[in-house]
Amino acid sequence: MSNSAKKIESGKVENPLYQQNVMNAFCTGLKDTLEMMAQVEINFEKPTVELTWNKVGDISGVIDFDTTDFKGQLYIHFPSKVLIQLYNQMVGENSTEVTPEVIDCIGEISNMAYGVAKGKLDPLKLKFSMSLPKTFKATDLVRLNTVPHLRIPFLIFGQISQVEITLSKK
Repeated sequence: MSNSAKKIESGKVENPLYQQNVMNAFCTGLKDTLEMMAQVEINFEKPTVELTWNKVGDISGVIDFDTTDFKGQLYIHFPSKVLIQLYNQMVGENSTEVTPEVIDCIGEISNMAYGVAKGKLDPLKLKFSMSLPKTFKATDLVRLNTVPHLRIPFLIFGQISQVEITLSKK
């Protein structure tokens, strides 16, 4: 099996990220945020744990975080068309291109989705920290291919987007 096709079975890795309730918290955070802010439904596909990064989308929101014993990152990736449509629905505009305001939108979505997930995870005593979101063109992201990450694709406006989360021991 090539390195790009390698996957890790979630049940074989001791990491709280791969627990169902932790995965659900991140999914619920994004789902609740998009339903509230843009009145849009998303449908998640099966999560996988991977070693290689698959580019899905053009624009990404990234949040770095720490927990009691772990550090990690939350990535939310959208194709440009999806992000523009989300922006338009959130602010009542009719933008047709990626502007700085549209890019700021993914930062807000990332921040809110992480905040909802954090609220659901705090009772687990993992103590997730808050952090400022960063936005990137997906082509500008620098990521290590040796870090396992949870990949959760989802369908929105008929297009695939995805959430990726890393969590490693400090």
